[in-house]
Amino acid sequence: MRRGRPGFPTILARALALLLAIALTFAIRSNEFLSFEKAISGWMAANSDWACESLTEALDLISDDDVAPFVFIGALFVTWALVGRYQEIFVGFAGLIAAATKLSDLADRPRPETDGCWTNAVTGDGGFRSRHVIYEVLIFGFLPVYSWRHISNPLLRFTLAGFFTLIVAIMGVARNIDGEHWPADAAGDFLIGGAAFLLLHCLYPRLHVWLERRSPILLWLATGRRIRKRTRQVGQEQRRRPIVPTPRS
Repeated sequence: MRRGRPGFPTILARALALLLAIALTFAIRSNEFLSFEKAISGWMAANSDWACESLTEALDLISDDDVAPFVFIGALFVTWALVGRYQEIFVGFAGLIAAATKLSDLADRPRPETDGCWTNAVTGDGGFRSRHVIYEVLIFGFLPVYSWRHISNPLLRFTLAGFFTLIVAIMGVARNIDGEHWPADAAGDFLIGGAAFLLLHCLYPRLHVWLERRSPILLWLATGRRIRKRTRQVGQEQRRRPIVPTPRS
C-alpha cells in the first residue's frame, strides 16, 4: 500500500476537474444552449449508423434504472473476486455517490430535438447532468485501475483494463448519439465524476493507514489481514524480554 503524499500533477488534476465542473454548471444554468452544442448534436445524429445505435442501446441497458443495481452488484463481485475486499469497498463508495446524483439535476434542460429547437424542460427528464454517464464513470472507473495494478496475468490485465476504459470513454458519446442528452451534459458528468473519482482515489491509501493504526477489527473486515494484531504481539514479546544491564567499562 502506497502511503506517500499525492504529487503536484494529481492535486492539479483534482482541482482542475472540480473547477471546470463548477464553471460548466454555472454556464449551463445561465444559458440555454452553449455555442457548440447544436452543431455537435446535429453532426452525431446525422452520422450515426446501425452499429453506433446498437452500441448505444447496449450501454443504455446496463445503466438503466432497473438494470443498474444488478450491474453494480456484478461490479462489486468482479472487484472482490479479481482484486480483493478492500478495493471492493471503494467501488461501493462510488456506487453511493452515483446514487446520490440521482436525487436532483443541477440544471433543468430538455432532451435534444431532431430540429435542434429548445423545448420545455422537465425536471428528471434529460437535464444536466447525465446520470448514466456519471454512473459509468464512477462504477467502471475503478475497475481499469484495479485491473492494471493488481492482476498479474498480462493478457487478463490488458483485456479488462481496456474493456472497462472503453465503456467509460464511449458512454458520453452514446448518450449524445441517441438524443438523450446534449454534449455539455455528458461533459459535465465526466468532470464531476472525474473529480469524485480522484477524491476517492486520494482516500484509498489513507483509509488503509487509518484502519491499520486505529481499528484492527475494521482492518480485518476490510482486508482480511491482521496486521495490527501481529505488531502488538511483537511489541508484547519485546516488553517481556528481561533487561540485561550493560557492563561498565
